[in-house]
Amino acid sequence: MQVPAAVVATRVSGFTTQFVDWNKTRFCALRDGGVVFCGKTSEDSTPVIHHYSHQGELINTWPALPCSVEHEDYNNFLLEIFIDSKQYLATQCFQCMKISLYSLPSGDVRSVYKGKPGEEAVYPWAMCPGPDNSVLALDRGGWWSDGKSVAQFTWNGMELVLGKIVSTEILWIWYPYSVHYSEGRVFTCDWEYHVIGAVDYTSGETLWVVQGKVHGKPCEPHGMCNDTQGRLYVADGRTQQA
Repeated sequence: MQVPAAVVATRVSGFTTQFVDWNKTRFCALRDGGVVFCGKTSEDSTPVIHHYSHQGELINTWPALPCSVEHEDYNNFLLEIFIDSKQYLATQCFQCMKISLYSLPSGDVRSVYKGKPGEEAVYPWAMCPGPDNSVLALDRGGWWSDGKSVAQFTWNGMELVLGKIVSTEILWIWYPYSVHYSEGRVFTCDWEYHVIGAVDYTSGETLWVVQGKVHGKPCEPHGMCNDTQGRLYVADGRTQQA
């Protein structure tokens, strides 16, 4: 649908951040605790995470995802999750295969998943909340392969544990970009070949696959969410529509 002309952006007085490169700055809105940003405060600094209130007050600052500075471009996902009613910020680095949990609001790193060379490893590209306090990560499969699975991570009180793997290979998703979970279904999409598909989380059975189109033209799906009536919304990066 087209964005209504009446919808306009409003600048909040007094709310500014200290980050200098918005091409590499990521952010995540928290349900009841403000906004979290990950970025650099100067061109030659290392990435940091800032937690702001909705009024723009800086609540806390802590180091960004513990990986090499040259991997800053790959710290491309922040996700608010709740595990056993406790609030965390999940971050990921595709390049070094790490997923970290920061305890909010303190910023303490509580858990890190690190893929190991030579063993089964997940290259996390995008994440979403999964069933039963779990985190689902889209496995991109590295630069040399076609990642076609979604991995479930559970928290055992000390660390993230890699558990169930949901294969999405049958969806013909060659360049997976995002993942979404709702009511026993795992949704993922391919931004280059414009494919959107759904898999049953329990059985791994393919439920449907569609060629994404908007007004008869291929869309470029970049993100997904659903509403309370079960409808799936897909962000179209090509036509600026949804």
